[in-house]
Amino acid sequence: MIDRIKELCSKLDLDWEEQINENVTFYDDARLDEMFSDYINDTHEMINIMGVKYCASFLLYETDPIHYQCEYLNWLDAECQDERFYEYEDNVYLSHDDLVDLIDTLEDELS
Repeated sequence: MIDRIKELCSKLDLDWEEQINENVTFYDDARLDEMFSDYINDTHEMINIMGVKYCASFLLYETDPIHYQCEYLNWLDAECQDERFYEYEDNVYLSHDDLVDLIDTLEDELS
Protein backbone atom coordinates (compact mmCIF):
# COMPACT_ATOMS: atom_id res chain seq x y z
CA MET A 1 0.00 0.00 0.00
CA ILE A 2 2.75 2.42 0.92
CA ASP A 3 4.54 1.63 -2.33
CA ARG A 4 1.36 2.45 -4.27
CA ILE A 5 1.04 5.77 -2.42
CA LYS A 6 4.69 6.56 -3.15
CA GLU A 7 4.14 5.77 -6.83
CA LEU A 8 1.03 7.93 -7.11
CA CYS A 9 2.59 10.82 -5.20
CA SER A 10 5.62 10.69 -7.44
CA LYS A 11 3.41 11.00 -10.52
CA LEU A 12 1.55 13.92 -8.92
CA ASP A 13 4.72 15.55 -7.61
CA LEU A 14 3.53 15.26 -4.01
CA ASP A 15 5.41 14.38 -0.85
CA TRP A 16 4.15 10.91 0.07
CA GLU A 17 5.00 11.23 3.77
CA GLU A 18 3.12 14.52 3.97
CA GLN A 19 0.10 12.91 2.32
CA ILE A 20 0.12 10.08 4.84
CA ASN A 21 0.59 12.44 7.80
CA GLU A 22 -2.30 14.64 6.67
CA ASN A 23 -4.77 11.95 5.58
CA VAL A 24 -4.18 8.79 7.58
CA THR A 25 -4.86 8.01 11.23
CA PHE A 26 -1.83 6.80 13.17
CA TYR A 27 -2.08 4.33 16.06
CA ASP A 28 0.77 4.05 18.55
CA ASP A 29 1.15 1.50 21.34
CA ALA A 30 -0.72 3.59 23.89
CA ARG A 31 -3.73 4.09 21.63
CA LEU A 32 -3.80 0.44 20.57
CA ASP A 33 -3.52 -0.69 24.18
CA GLU A 34 -6.49 1.48 25.07
CA MET A 35 -8.47 -0.02 22.19
CA PHE A 36 -7.54 -3.53 23.33
CA SER A 37 -8.62 -2.77 26.89
CA ASP A 38 -11.93 -1.45 25.54
CA TYR A 39 -12.31 -4.65 23.51
CA ILE A 40 -11.79 -6.80 26.63
CA ASN A 41 -14.19 -4.69 28.68
CA ASP A 42 -16.82 -4.74 25.92
CA THR A 43 -16.66 -8.53 25.62
CA HIS A 44 -16.39 -9.40 29.33
CA GLU A 45 -18.52 -8.34 32.26
CA MET A 46 -17.25 -6.40 35.24
CA ILE A 47 -15.87 -8.72 37.91
CA ASN A 48 -17.27 -8.35 41.41
CA ILE A 49 -14.95 -9.24 44.28
CA MET A 50 -16.51 -8.73 47.71
CA GLY A 51 -18.70 -5.91 46.51
CA VAL A 52 -15.97 -4.11 44.51
CA LYS A 53 -16.31 -4.18 40.72
CA TYR A 54 -13.27 -4.33 38.45
CA CYS A 55 -12.88 -4.09 34.69
CA ALA A 56 -11.75 -7.36 33.15
CA SER A 57 -8.88 -5.66 31.33
CA PHE A 58 -7.55 -4.18 34.57
CA LEU A 59 -7.64 -7.51 36.39
CA LEU A 60 -6.01 -9.37 33.52
CA TYR A 61 -3.24 -6.80 33.23
CA GLU A 62 -2.60 -6.64 36.97
CA THR A 63 -2.75 -10.37 37.67
CA ASP A 64 -1.07 -11.76 34.55
CA PRO A 65 0.69 -9.09 32.46
CA ILE A 66 2.40 -11.71 30.29
CA HIS A 67 -0.92 -13.27 29.30
CA TYR A 68 -2.34 -9.78 28.75
CA GLN A 69 0.57 -8.99 26.38
CA CYS A 70 0.14 -12.29 24.51
CA GLU A 71 -3.57 -11.64 24.04
CA TYR A 72 -2.84 -8.06 22.99
CA LEU A 73 -0.46 -9.30 20.28
CA ASN A 74 -3.02 -11.91 19.15
CA TRP A 75 -5.70 -9.21 18.98
CA LEU A 76 -3.43 -6.85 17.05
CA ASP A 77 -2.44 -9.59 14.61
CA ALA A 78 -6.11 -10.42 14.02
CA GLU A 79 -6.93 -6.73 13.49
CA CYS A 80 -4.15 -6.49 10.89
CA GLN A 81 -5.34 -9.67 9.16
CA ASP A 82 -8.86 -8.24 9.10
CA GLU A 83 -7.32 -5.17 7.42
CA ARG A 84 -8.25 -2.74 10.14
CA PHE A 85 -4.62 -1.72 10.67
CA TYR A 86 -1.53 -1.64 8.50
CA GLU A 87 1.88 -1.93 10.15
CA TYR A 88 3.87 1.12 9.10
CA GLU A 89 6.90 1.06 11.38
CA ASP A 90 7.81 -0.76 14.56
CA ASN A 91 4.94 -0.15 16.98
CA VAL A 92 3.22 2.32 14.65
CA TYR A 93 0.15 1.29 12.72
CA LEU A 94 -2.02 3.10 10.19
CA SER A 95 -5.72 2.92 9.49
CA HIS A 96 -6.19 0.55 6.58
CA ASP A 97 -9.39 2.32 5.49
CA ASP A 98 -7.63 5.70 5.48
CA LEU A 99 -4.87 4.27 3.29
CA VAL A 100 -7.42 2.90 0.83
CA ASP A 101 -9.20 6.28 0.77
CA LEU A 102 -5.92 8.09 0.15
CA ILE A 103 -5.06 5.77 -2.75
CA ASP A 104 -8.52 6.33 -4.24
CA THR A 105 -8.13 10.10 -3.90
CA LEU A 106 -4.70 10.10 -5.51
CA GLU A 107 -5.90 7.86 -8.34
CA ASP A 108 -8.83 10.23 -8.92
CA GLU A 109 -6.43 13.17 -9.13
CA LEU A 110 -4.43 11.34 -11.79
CA SER A 111 -7.43 10.63 -14.00
